[in-house]
Parts: sequence; C-alpha cells; structure tokens
Amino acid sequence: MARVGQQVAGLGEDRLPGRVAVGVLTKVFPPDLVDEVVAAAGVGEQRIRVLPARVVVYYNLAMIVFFQSSYGQVWTKLVGGLDWAKSFRVRVAVGMSPSPAAISKARSRLGWQVMADLLERVAGPLAGQEDGWAHVAGLRLVAFDGLTMDVPDTAVNAAAFGRPGGGAGAGAFPQVRVVAL
Repeated sequence: MARVGQQVAGLGEDRLPGRVAVGVLTKVFPPDLVDEVVAAAGVGEQRIRVLPARVVVYYNLAMIVFFQSSYGQVWTKLVGGLDWAKSFRVRVAVGMSPSPAAISKARSRLGWQVMADLLERVAGPLAGQEDGWAHVAGLRLVAFDGLTMDVPDTAVNAAAFGRPGGGAGAGAFPQVRVVAL
C-alpha cells in the first residue's frame, strides 16, 4: 500500500525498474531450482491451477521486492516482468489479477518450508575469494540490516518476544526484531 503523500505508478505501466527487479529474481532463483524445491517439499500441483506453485514462489519473492505494492500491483509487475509468464497471461483476463483470497490460499498451499528451503539453497556470498572488490584490508565486505515488527498481543507472544520499553512504560504490542547479515 502507498503511504500518505507517496505517488504510486499506475497498474498498467511497464516500468524498467520493475522488469529489472523481477528479472534479477529469475537469475538468483532459476525456475529449475524453484521447481526442484517445490517437488522436494511435495507441494506441486495435483491439477492444473491458475496459480501454480512456481508462480506462487516468484509472487512471494516479488512481494519482498515490491513491498509497498498491493497484491494486484505485485501481480501486474510479476506477470509483466517474467518472460516465462507469457503463456500464463493467457489464462488471466486482460487487466485482471487473481483475487487476494486466491493468492492467500495459494500461498497457504505452498507453505513456508518451500521458501525456507529455497533461501537455504541460494544463501551465500555473491562474490568469490578471487573477486578483489569483495574484500577491503583482507576482510570480506558484508552488510546487515534489521527491522522490528509488531506481533499479535497474546500472552505467549509477550513472553517469547517481550514488549518495547520507553519512558511511558511497556509498548502496546509485543515486537519481533529481525537482523540479517
């Protein structure tokens, strides 16, 4: 969703940054690897679906890239950016995208384990030891980032994650802090 005052590109626009971002997804997560991980998890299609497991994996990844976009906008960018999706477009009426409910059900069918296994398979340094730009003063360059997310206000979550503190006391919701290297 757009934030207050933020301009959002139209759904029908075919913008180069979106195509590049989705194209990078297929380089980092090749379709053969995605199919292999889906098959290993046993969540492949039993019948022909409008949202096959491979597409749902790329949709989940596209949601990360286009985190400020709605389900429909992510769908439009995904289908517009993937060359292999041209035959998939035929099954979707022009200007239409799967409903949020259909996407949610497809993501539920896929499960979290597929995404965890996929990320486990591709995680690692992008540069090898021979790449000089990956090191400074003999040390490998790395980056880290983090975020904090509110979680539902339950006793179990409060016990596991705690609440943020401040001058006015404990926060309203327990929070999870995620830091990635």
